[in-house]
Amino acid sequence: MISRGFSIIELVIVIVIVGLLAAIAVPRLAAFGANGKYATTHQGFRQIAAALDIYHADYMAYPPNAAIQTLPPEMVGYLDEAAFTVPPPIGRAWDWNGEGSGIRDHGFNLSIHTVSREDRDEMERRFDDDNPETGIYRNQSHYLIWPVGP
Repeated sequence: MISRGFSIIELVIVIVIVGLLAAIAVPRLAAFGANGKYATTHQGFRQIAAALDIYHADYMAYPPNAAIQTLPPEMVGYLDEAAFTVPPPIGRAWDWNGEGSGIRDHGFNLSIHTVSREDRDEMERRFDDDNPETGIYRNQSHYLIWPVGP
């Protein structure tokens, strides 16, 4: 008698192979999510800083300080409001520390509030010089800071 189905051994082998492939693929797919959140955050910093630099070129000054996650009114036309008011992939909120902010340790700066140490270190490692005191990213307490201007 000829059997037309699969044997138990054949089914077990197929299940083991599929399991191994899944074990290899899932961690790699999870890494894509992490890569995306850091790249998107870095691009957000670049986009907002470029808009601030264009504003500075037009008026020879930066806009005044604004509340957390609030686009300075002077920046309307230079930057889409959603780019500033939607929370970044890491941290809680964008913040512009312009004239009148009282936070001048790093000059005028763009920052993200409530960023974990792990995320700050990863941004430094991926996009900067791996030194939290120099380069484009400055780490301070629970902020990730991008100094703007001279």
